[in-house]
Amino acid sequence: VYESWALTQTPVYEKPKPQPDGSRVWLVRYQGSFNSPLSLSDYPFEKQTLKIVIEDADDSVKRIVYEPDANPIELDPHITLAGYNFAQPRIKFDTNTYGSSFGDVGTTAEDRTYTRITVEMPVSAPAVSGIVKIVMPIIIVLIASGLGLIIPATYVDSKVNVPITALLALVAMHFVIATSLPEVSYLLMVDVVYLAAYATVTAMLAGAVRGAWVLKSRGEDAAMALERRFLAVTSAIFIVSVAGVLLFYLA
Repeated sequence: VYESWALTQTPVYEKPKPQPDGSRVWLVRYQGSFNSPLSLSDYPFEKQTLKIVIEDADDSVKRIVYEPDANPIELDPHITLAGYNFAQPRIKFDTNTYGSSFGDVGTTAEDRTYTRITVEMPVSAPAVSGIVKIVMPIIIVLIASGLGLIIPATYVDSKVNVPITALLALVAMHFVIATSLPEVSYLLMVDVVYLAAYATVTAMLAGAVRGAWVLKSRGEDAAMALERRFLAVTSAIFIVSVAGVLLFYLA
């Protein structure tokens, strides 16, 4: 619970309400702020599972066991969460056994077993949003960088300046994304994609520089042929690399 002082508890019934089958029902509504550690490794296509764990704090399974009714969980069709889509929620009824007796040597494993309910709410980021905001800008910058290699070989300054400008643009875009996310100790999927983009643009720059030397020694046709090969090879390697990254993180 985050900010437990703000947690409110509102009983719907003052006393348990008898049911036609002889059982009793008692409802209470909780309202508050909750937090949970989230994994951003597959950002911007991340999938999260929001969990609510309810466990009896007083009585072990000797005295109380939670059992589901006919329809234990349902998702409100009007619920929304900015930037995420909800999937079908899940609920699990099980038990939790504490391995330590916490100094009470007279307890058994059954005495340390408590009934538990785990509610899981799967949410996922829309794929279209990640493609439009993250992937497409990278592809556009790479296309612009690749166009520099098909400029006539005699325009050496322009051919070199285009990949350099593209590299600076990628660094700026990556910096904006990195500063908008929490700091984590592991590489995000988007970080690996940007590293592949950096390597691709650097390879295109190397192709432009190599083409300038070939232009001096073997002429314009040989230089243009070399640069087109650089463009084809680097583009293919980038596509294969990104496909591998997506499979690794999203599989």
